[in-house]
Amino acid sequence: MARFVLVPGAWMGGWAWQEVADHLVTQGHAAAPITYSSMDRGIGLDDHVADVVHAIDVVDGEESGERAPVVLVGHSYGGLVAGLAVDRARRRPDHTIYVDSPVPMGISMLDAMPADVGAAVADQVAATGFWMPPSSEVLVDDGVGAATAEAAVGICVPHPGKTLQTPANTSVPPSEKAATYIRCVSASGDYLSFAGVDEFKNSSKWDFLTIESGHWPMLSAPSALGALLVRRVEN
Repeated sequence: MARFVLVPGAWMGGWAWQEVADHLVTQGHAAAPITYSSMDRGIGLDDHVADVVHAIDVVDGEESGERAPVVLVGHSYGGLVAGLAVDRARRRPDHTIYVDSPVPMGISMLDAMPADVGAAVADQVAATGFWMPPSSEVLVDDGVGAATAEAAVGICVPHPGKTLQTPANTSVPPSEKAATYIRCVSASGDYLSFAGVDEFKNSSKWDFLTIESGHWPMLSAPSALGALLVRRVEN
């Protein structure tokens, strides 16, 4: 059995991971989808990292006797948060899985975006202090069913802009930590093409997998994503 800590991307909370978590549990694993403690305007990246570090510590302390492996999974912005949490946790998770996300490389989330997207988001943050949630049409265009997209957008909240501006620095290079990268092959963007992720293909500690999904597989293909996570840890 593995214990999964599931970290959401921008605008979302643990609810986005619930169907994946249910799949993991039916396969005999434990799953803890987390929700950031605050999405207020003044919240910074370190605040969200602290939330994940706390979740890792809680999960790691739940069992007595033989310790089950802890697997940290981060989607999109949540991958950046997860990568930093691995660096700061009292006891490092056994494996980190990045799902269509940037990796901590000393740059900010804004800098990890394609230049035109980053500029537009920066303008929005400067004007409002937040990165506003996408429309349901954006999710549908990326493979999420219409009803699911409508429901998700109704729950999403504005994302604090400060979290996007802080460079993500780690004490140990990500390439030196055991990790898996899951690329969503039908996503509208491709994180492997920027933010330095591509260079990790040469690391013996990294594996690269793909899923037939748009950018939000936990919404568009939760069973397939759950099965992929299970296969990764069981192999």
